[in-house]
Amino acid sequence: MDSPLPTLALTFMLAIWYDHGMNTAKVTISIHPDLLRQIDSLVLANVFQSRSQAFQIAVEDTLKQSRRSRLEAECLKLNPSAEQAEAELGCSYDLAQWPEY
Repeated sequence: MDSPLPTLALTFMLAIWYDHGMNTAKVTISIHPDLLRQIDSLVLANVFQSRSQAFQIAVEDTLKQSRRSRLEAECLKLNPSAEQAEAELGCSYDLAQWPEY
């Protein structure tokens, strides 16, 4: 079965412990050395404060993209004509029935 998330170039292997004071979990990952060198270069260039921040942002962005992709897939299932007809039906009620504000 395929994963619903795009493949990341890292694999989460083991959650070691949760740091309840910072609301973070420590994890061990396996990553290709070339990718790690690229992350380290970004940290040295002050693009990220740390490796942890770089990975956190990468995972957050991947999850956001996954949610957008799922929303787009659901929207493609809609029938625009049927949605328009239903919207117009809702607008056809007598406006006198609406309370005055």
